Amino acid sequence: MAYVPLVLSDTPLHYWRFEETVGTSATDIGSSPIDGTIKSGVTTGVVVPVPAPPGTAFSFPADTTTGYVWMNGVSVNYAAYSIEAWVNLTSGDGAIAGRGYSPGLMLYWYSGTVYVYHDGQGPNMPLSAGSWHHVVLTFDGSSLRLYVDGVAGTPYARSGAPSNDGSHVWAIGGYNATSSSVASALNGLIDEVAFYNYALSPAQISAHFSGTSEVG
Repeated sequence: MAYVPLVLSDTPLHYWRFEETVGTSATDIGSSPIDGTIKSGVTTGVVVPVPAPPGTAFSFPADTTTGYVWMNGVSVNYAAYSIEAWVNLTSGDGAIAGRGYSPGLMLYWYSGTVYVYHDGQGPNMPLSAGSWHHVVLTFDGSSLRLYVDGVAGTPYARSGAPSNDGSHVWAIGGYNATSSSVASALNGLIDEVAFYNYALSPAQISAHFSGTSEVG
């Protein structure tokens, strides 16, 4: 099965394909859609080659005032969740997606490694710059687990949902967003971002990664 139908069959709460080429709205086709706001520094319509899902992606310029997608109102079931994306990162460091650090939840890339901060703690895995990678984070209520290109990392014991002090808002390409700024802006390409209200299984993640060569 092609990538997009595979993702939709697993019922993502939010799913932003980043297929937009004009405008300031990133369309959410998940089960509880909330469109994102594309800030002026983000370049849309970047053509994506194989092995990533065919289509377009957004390019993020590591700009803390214009280089992110603001996801105001977005949430997940933090007692169990999954975050999925395709990324091609350039240099430096920054948040792939996040709403806070500690307290909070974030996928962060630094110097060839992707890190998880679930209230400041979590696993990490190598993730090289300059090529496309499929990244998934799952939490089942007792452990966190990263997957890169379908390969599972070591489970990281962690109980309890990440805290939320009410002031943190989700962003793609940064974290802790407001309508005018974001922390730790990322330099690179991001595509096909999906949030789920449960932990995806290894079989589901493998199917998503393997389904990218077919046009959806």
